[in-house]
Amino acid sequence: MADIEKAIKGLQVHADGCGYRSHYCDAMGCPYRYGDESCDIEEMCRDAIALLKEQEARILDWDELEDWANAVWFEDKDEHECYIALIANVGTYDAKFTNVEPGNIHSLDFMRDFYMKEWRCWSARPTIKQRQAVKWE
Repeated sequence: MADIEKAIKGLQVHADGCGYRSHYCDAMGCPYRYGDESCDIEEMCRDAIALLKEQEARILDWDELEDWANAVWFEDKDEHECYIALIANVGTYDAKFTNVEPGNIHSLDFMRDFYMKEWRCWSARPTIKQRQAVKWE
């Protein structure tokens, strides 16, 4: 997995205009510097892409849901919208969420047997196109 601090530092050094000048990269501490002459820009780009891809919306499987430490985007098959929710508890047979839908705060209980059939959780807010592209079981 890419190191976020390394990627940010490398991108910042180069965004600040090092122009690939070795003295500037050395002075600013570019973490992608190698040898005496240059930085590994390809590695920096690969790291940045990997970190951005980690932020893409995707459906969480049940095991991930059990250990997920962030809010989720909750989708009900019969609803037009997706709503952000906090995980209150995920157990063997069910999951409990605190839904923070605008204007409403309430607890919701859902059975595991219906996960991916009637309801599902996303890692980030999905677009309508993403939601439509992932078929229900």
